[in-house]
Amino acid sequence: MMASGSQPPPTALAIRDPAIRAPAIKARAGTTSIRLRLVIGCLTATALAICVAGISVYRIVDAQLAEAGTDELRAVLQSNSHRAAAESNRPPRAGGEVSTFFTASPGSYRWLVRRPGMETAKAMSDGFPGEALPAIDVGAQRETEPVVYETTGADGVPFRVAGYCFTPADNMQRDRGGPPRNDPGRPQEGREGLRRGPPRERGGRPLPGGFSPNERFDVFVAASTADELATLTSLKGTLLATGAGAILVSCLGLLLVIRRSLLPLGELSRRVAELDASTLSDPIELPDAARELTPIVTALDSTRERLNSAFERERRFTADAAHELRTPLAGLRAVLEVVLRRQRSLEEHRDAAEQCLEVTESMQSMVEALLALSRGEDAMDAAAPVDIALEMSRAFDSVQGELEDRRMTLVHDVGERSLNVATASPALVERILSNIARNAAAYANSGTAITASVHTGEDGAVCAKVTNECEALPLGIETAAFEPFWRADSARTGEGKHAGLGLALVAKAAEAIGAEVSIGTGQSGDAHRFEITVRFAA
Repeated sequence: MMASGSQPPPTALAIRDPAIRAPAIKARAGTTSIRLRLVIGCLTATALAICVAGISVYRIVDAQLAEAGTDELRAVLQSNSHRAAAESNRPPRAGGEVSTFFTASPGSYRWLVRRPGMETAKAMSDGFPGEALPAIDVGAQRETEPVVYETTGADGVPFRVAGYCFTPADNMQRDRGGPPRNDPGRPQEGREGLRRGPPRERGGRPLPGGFSPNERFDVFVAASTADELATLTSLKGTLLATGAGAILVSCLGLLLVIRRSLLPLGELSRRVAELDASTLSDPIELPDAARELTPIVTALDSTRERLNSAFERERRFTADAAHELRTPLAGLRAVLEVVLRRQRSLEEHRDAAEQCLEVTESMQSMVEALLALSRGEDAMDAAAPVDIALEMSRAFDSVQGELEDRRMTLVHDVGERSLNVATASPALVERILSNIARNAAAYANSGTAITASVHTGEDGAVCAKVTNECEALPLGIETAAFEPFWRADSARTGEGKHAGLGLALVAKAAEAIGAEVSIGTGQSGDAHRFEITVRFAA
């Protein structure tokens, strides 16, 4: 526990800046870290991408293999259909042997030939997959497009089967470059063009086998797809192994990248954790921050600036209070010391008590004004009609002794009293005018005149202006004079009697009540003029 009367540490100063009043942000420890969430999210996305790519590659290869196998099967079917039809019409060999074409077909193909509309085959290779073949819709066509389908043999071997219905005569005529017999554009032959018996090829050589040129045959050829399936199985294993390796490599890469990417966050956290009352003036900078962190760094630095401003205002409030209370306390002490030097009459004690009471009331008003400013309260809530000319007179009355000591005179220039009324906080108006009067009494050249004027403009605003002669003024005084602790000449501080806060408090109080304060300078011969104007809104 803190001892009675002890001061809180600097970091415990209350922040009364309304600009940074915001709901408290409560943070609790999360169940997962950003790093873990990023790793899980990125790995999930990477795994999905690899899976989609692998499935796409697998399907593309499968489709290409199927297309290549189908094209090859159709080519074999059309190029060997004549021989299959011819050998299916030959009588069986001695001993019941079938044609060598069907026992040792080209490559690994297996054949079946039948008449259209028949269920039994005329000739068939050993191991042809299935006998329940699809019916080929012939219609009016003498030749159909090949029909391709997938099936499985008796031994479980997968096959791709292609079949079509064709007429040998049309096929041979197309091979010779002429239109097929069913083509309407083919010239019609007379009876002399008809041949009996098997047709002959160009050169007079008879066609193989004994079949009529206008016969129709359903020819089917089957080829095993076991090699395709083995290729696809190997491809699947390769894709799975490659995908697993890619995911593992991605995991390691993501961990490294995310770790390096989150380093600025750790640096930012460390920088914010180091902030205290003594380091609030140091900006929060993160040179290597990613673009996404820039708004966060900017917001944190803006918050730091507001906190620093709040702490500065706390310090200035303390200095303002000390500056404002020093004068009345000194007056109060002087009265008490004079009264206690010797025995006084009752009347003298009453006069001293009244002076002390007056000083105490002034101090109370002053403290209330300072507290209102420090808390950022709306000073217009306590607004009331204030006679600016009267308050100006009171302000200079309070420094009359100092004016006499420095042989200065006061010139009043007051317009119509009934119009010099503004609506504002009386306590803050008193502080504004009393600080201006004290500033003029302290810094005007000795033996010169001070002009205090109050006039009301056409817009109803009341302007209070104080003009005095002074020493040469530095450049930029129009703005620098309102800075706390600023002095035009440190040699004229009265040995510490003036802390340079009077005009700073004037600017702060004027802002609180919506008044405008400005400084003007000029020169007439060797004399320099200093003029401060406060414009109270109508």
